[in-house]
Amino acid sequence: MTELARWYLERDGVPTPVAMEEWLEWAAADYPGKTVGKTTIEEAEVSTVFLSLEHPRGSFYETMIFGGPHDLDQWRYRTRAEALAGHTRIVDALVRGDEP
Repeated sequence: MTELARWYLERDGVPTPVAMEEWLEWAAADYPGKTVGKTTIEEAEVSTVFLSLEHPRGSFYETMIFGGPHDLDQWRYRTRAEALAGHTRIVDALVRGDEP
């Protein structure tokens, strides 16, 4: 049985398994591709990032809110496109004063 890859980097927007050594170099660097979106709305920051490790249900991206009434709420996504759409949806909801 083949062991599943544990470390991923984005290649053309697609999570791609890599060797641990390559992942460690990426993780230590201030690589701009880690952040998919970052938006501040009043006292809250909505941050969407590439996690680089596969999480439950195959999610590789996460949006979290830091600060405000929804502090630490989070959503996970399988693809970069889903993450970008989710980030926009959450920001738009907060701007309108709706639940994200």
